[in-house]
Amino acid sequence: MKTGSFIGIDFGTFSTSVVSVTRDGQSEKMSVLGEEGEFPFASLMAISEENKVFFGNKVRKSREALSESCRLVSPLKSLLGTGKTISINGKECSARQLTSEYFRCLKRVIQKRYSIDVKEAAFSFPADLSPEARRDLAEAAKKAEIKITGFISEPTAAFLSVYETIRDKGRVMICDWGGERLDISILSSENGRIREEAVRSEETGGGDIDRALAQKIHAEFGKTLDDKSKAAAFSEMPPAERDKLFAAAERAKIQLSADGRDFPLTVHDYGVYGTKTITVTNDMLFEIVRPTVEDRVMGAVDKTLAEAGISDGEISAVIAAGGSGNLRAFTDALQARFGKEKLIIPEKPQFISAKGAAASAFAEGGFRLTDDMGIIMSDGTMFPLLKKDSDGVGSKSAEYTFSAVEDTNEAHVIVASEGSRRIRERISVPIKGFLGEKIKITAGIDETQTARIRIITENSAEDKKEKIYSVNGLTFYYDTALNG
Repeated sequence: MKTGSFIGIDFGTFSTSVVSVTRDGQSEKMSVLGEEGEFPFASLMAISEENKVFFGNKVRKSREALSESCRLVSPLKSLLGTGKTISINGKECSARQLTSEYFRCLKRVIQKRYSIDVKEAAFSFPADLSPEARRDLAEAAKKAEIKITGFISEPTAAFLSVYETIRDKGRVMICDWGGERLDISILSSENGRIREEAVRSEETGGGDIDRALAQKIHAEFGKTLDDKSKAAAFSEMPPAERDKLFAAAERAKIQLSADGRDFPLTVHDYGVYGTKTITVTNDMLFEIVRPTVEDRVMGAVDKTLAEAGISDGEISAVIAAGGSGNLRAFTDALQARFGKEKLIIPEKPQFISAKGAAASAFAEGGFRLTDDMGIIMSDGTMFPLLKKDSDGVGSKSAEYTFSAVEDTNEAHVIVASEGSRRIRERISVPIKGFLGEKIKITAGIDETQTARIRIITENSAEDKKEKIYSVNGLTFYYDTALNG
C-alpha cells in the first residue's frame, strides 16, 4: 500500500466535504479541510450583477437575502449531465463551467486557510449519478486544475473508510443521510472484493430538519412576546431574518448531534422579536426528526432490503453516515431494528465518503468488471473485448479486426455483457458495402466507469474513418487488493 498524503472530496448536493488523509505505514491521520473549521463547504454559489462570486457557507447563511440581488446557483450537482445552462448576467453558463468555478473557490479557501494547494484529489460520487454527470464532474475538476487520482461511488467510499472494522462482516448496510437526500446501500465484501448489491435514495435530508427546527424556534419566540399582535408567521419575516434563524437552527442541530447536550441558543436582533435566547433540547430535536425517521428512513430501509432480496438478520453491520448520521432519532431507530452491536457510528460521519475516496488513492486496487464485455457475433456468440475480474477502470483492450458478413452500407455492432447477455449499446457504423470489409475495434474504460469503443473502418490508406462511441450501464465491484 502507498504512503503519503491524499485528498478526498465528496461533492454533495447540500455540502462538499474535503479531507486530507496521511499514512506513514504504521498509522493514519485524517485532517478535515473545512470552510469553518470542522464543517463541510456549502455546495452553493451566488453571482452578483457585477459578476462577483459569493461562495459556500457565506451564501447559505445569507441565502434569502442574497437572492434579492444575486443569481443563486444551486444545486450544482443536479445540473451535471443534463446539458442545461443557467443564464447569468446575459451569459449562458454550463454545469461544467459553474462547477469548475465552485472548485476554484474551494481551492482558494483551502489554500488560504490551510496552506494546501489542491492540485490532485480523489472524488466520491453518488451510486446513481449518471455517466454523463460523472463526465461533467471530471471535466469540471480538470478545468479547475485538479488532477483526479481516483473516482469512486459514495457507498464503496464509505465502506473503504471503515474497511478494517468491517472487512469480514459479510453484508453491510450504509445509511447516508445528507443535507438533501438519504441514500441506503447494501454492500458485501468477500476476499477483498466489495460489491454494491442494492442502492436506494429518498429526497429528504438535514436541510428539511433545519427548516423544521427554525420554524419551531420561531414559534417559541412568538410565545414570549408581550404584544402578540406583533407576531408574524415565519414565512412573513424578512429574508435576512429567516437566514439568521436557519443558520442558528443548523448550528444547534450540529451541536446536539455532536455531544447530545441541550444547546442554549441566542439570536440577536431578530426583527420585531429583538434578541432572544432559547434552550434547544435534545427532546425538541428528537420529536422533529422522529416522524421522518419512522416514515421515510425506515421505509427506504424496507425497500432496499426487498430489492436485495434479504432480511434484517442477514445484515451484519449498519453504518450511520452523512451530516445527519448521528442524530439520536436516526441512530436509535437503527439500533432498535438491527441491534446495538451492529451499529457503527464513525467519528465525523459527514466526512466518511471523502475519507474513503482518499483511502482509495492509497490502495493498489480499483474497479473491476463483474461481466465480460464484448461484441455479439453473427452466430449469436459473444467475442469478449474486456474480461471480468481482470479488466476494469483504466483497462484497454487489444485492437481486434472484424469483417462484414453481407453486402450492406451499415454494419451493426452490438455491445453486450456476457453474464446477463444484456445489450449495452447498438452502434451503426457506415461502411462501403463490400463483403469482408474490415472493421477494427478497440475498447477501454475511463475513470467515470464509461466504456469507450473506438471503431476504425479502412479500405485504403486514403479511405480511413475513425469514431469513438460511449457505452454506459456496465457493472463493477471494487477490488481492494488487500486480500492478505
